[in-house]
Amino acid sequence: CASLHRGGSVIFAPPRDFIEIVRTNQNIHTLMILREANLFSNSVSDKLKDKDKLSSIRVLGAHLPDRVRERLHTHLAKQVINSYSSNEAGQIAEILPNGEGQIYPDVELKIVDVGGTDLPIGKMGRVATRSAQQISSYLWNPELNATHFKDGWFISNDVGYLNAQGMLVYIDRADHMINLGGIKIPPKPFEEKIRALPFVSDCVLIGENAFFEIETLLVGVEVVK
Repeated sequence: CASLHRGGSVIFAPPRDFIEIVRTNQNIHTLMILREANLFSNSVSDKLKDKDKLSSIRVLGAHLPDRVRERLHTHLAKQVINSYSSNEAGQIAEILPNGEGQIYPDVELKIVDVGGTDLPIGKMGRVATRSAQQISSYLWNPELNATHFKDGWFISNDVGYLNAQGMLVYIDRADHMINLGGIKIPPKPFEEKIRALPFVSDCVLIGENAFFEIETLLVGVEVVK
């Protein structure tokens, strides 16, 4: 809405059409992408010159991986803005290149445990927000409302913590957590370290139930030939 109000353009497009839309609409100033997608397949190698790049790209959703941010900046835009947001809460924080989230002035944010109790600085838990732009409840779903809405706060399934500077550090989704002998492990930080290794293009860390209900870790790795 902000993009349209300011005279920009909003594009909803599958990845296969994205590049063609950009090439044929050189006057676009702001592009809002509402979900993470693999925008650059192996067949896309063209780079736009600085004069032909978009002035800015705003990506709405979760944390934008470093490699995707860099490719957007190299190929398409002079400025890449990553806005951590959700359908329920709207835009919450701007994710800086270092991965920390600068919470927007009109948003209250805290970290809570599974019971909704506030957690101290540095303690990992669920991200809870309160703002004028968020919804107050889900329609016709009292069970979800009881889980996610409490005293005007929306309690998300996102996991993170607040650092000493009051910045949000996003870790992962609560439903992605691996239970290893009672210890909750977020796979995302480990996957990012593995992807940074030479000749590794992608990986996934998963848990598998073994004997005595102890979960073992499995890593699937895709290597560059």
